[in-house]
Amino acid sequence: MTRTADLLITDARIDPEASGTEPIDRMAVADGRILALGEEASACAGPETRVVEMGGRAVLPGFADGHAHHLMAGQADLFELQASPALGLDELLEAVAAHAATLAEDAWIVGGDWGSGLLAEISTPEALARLDAACAGRPAMLRDDSKHNRWASSAALAAAGITAATPDLDAGEILRDASGAPTGVLVEAASSAVEEELERRRPMTTEQTARASQRGIEILHSYGITAFQDAGASLPMLEALHHLDESGRLDAWVVASMLANDLVFGAGRPADGRHGRALPALCSASVAEGDGPRLGGGGGDECRDAPRACRDDALRRRRACGGGDAGGERRGLADTP
Repeated sequence: MTRTADLLITDARIDPEASGTEPIDRMAVADGRILALGEEASACAGPETRVVEMGGRAVLPGFADGHAHHLMAGQADLFELQASPALGLDELLEAVAAHAATLAEDAWIVGGDWGSGLLAEISTPEALARLDAACAGRPAMLRDDSKHNRWASSAALAAAGITAATPDLDAGEILRDASGAPTGVLVEAASSAVEEELERRRPMTTEQTARASQRGIEILHSYGITAFQDAGASLPMLEALHHLDESGRLDAWVVASMLANDLVFGAGRPADGRHGRALPALCSASVAEGDGPRLGGGGGDECRDAPRACRDDALRRRRACGGGDAGGERRGLADTP
């Protein structure tokens, strides 16, 4: 008996062998797997089958992105100011002022992206004063187009305790004027104090983070990307992905690359400080239950405090959530071998 397809794709160009020969024009799919190609696919259609006419367009396998920051993309789309990095300083400040007008008086202004080419122009006391005016005195943290550097308003600098006396970190620099006062531009890890203060003042629930994660995945899907490695995972991100997976909303293959020494995102290593106690518990629960997310990143410092079973599993295998063999039939959160 022919199995009924959930999806029938027709009028398409499909070349499963990449042979360059005459393409196949139709494909039947059930439960995420290909049932049949060509004329045989039509026989799999039933009354409940969804039919998609491709209009002669190509059908390709999902792409895999080896370096993404999906949570940052989702947070920006849902919760933050989004400005083009092609804007000049005047246009950027106009965008900041317009966004500030929509917020409460004590709200943080968060977002970006300012273009890296503006670095010299914004690293002056005059530019900082203009940013403060655009924010109407609110704390603001704007990321650049590389996501490695920040421009913080005077209120944000004060909230984070950054003054002329604040020393630079080994992995970052506070840009200063001739008197030594911060200009608001924070390079690399120098931004961690402002990021941490923002997290303290405006904590996100696991569900809010999960929404941002899900939105980031939707954006990746819009470009045909169905599998990716997030190159800067934090514990809140892993908890959000776990939450999506447990609630059946994780619609991608995800590899989590944990932070070992790069603190530019302000989240810290998952095994450090406020995140350190929760990571081993999440790891051990995953291993003990056999159907939770496999957490690991290649045996860096973050694994030192995790259970050996979790660490060894992370080094040995790339496995999807949800049990099953290493190939897995379910999308989910995978570890890095």
